[in-house]
Amino acid sequence: MLMLFASAFVLGLVFNAAPGAVFAETVRQGVRGGYRPALAVQLGSLVGDASWALLGLAGIGLVMQVDALRWPIGLAGAAYLFWLSWDS
Repeated sequence: MLMLFASAFVLGLVFNAAPGAVFAETVRQGVRGGYRPALAVQLGSLVGDASWALLGLAGIGLVMQVDALRWPIGLAGAAYLFWLSWDS
C-alpha cells in the first residue's frame, strides 16, 4: 500500500511539473502572492479539468446508448488503440 502511494505521489509530481500555461501561471502567482494564490490557480485548474471530463464522459455515455453508433464508435476506438500501440 505504501509503495502504491509513493508511486502515485511521484507520478503526480512528474505530471504537475510539466511546463505549460497552468504551471507558468502558478509560478507567477506564487512569486507575486505566495502560497494561497498559487493554490487557487491549481484548484481552479482541477475544477476545470474535472468539469471537461464530466461533460465528455456524459456526452459519450449518451452517444453510446444509440445502438446504431455503438459498433462504429467501438471499432474506431479499437483502431485508435491499435494505432497508438503500433506508434509506440
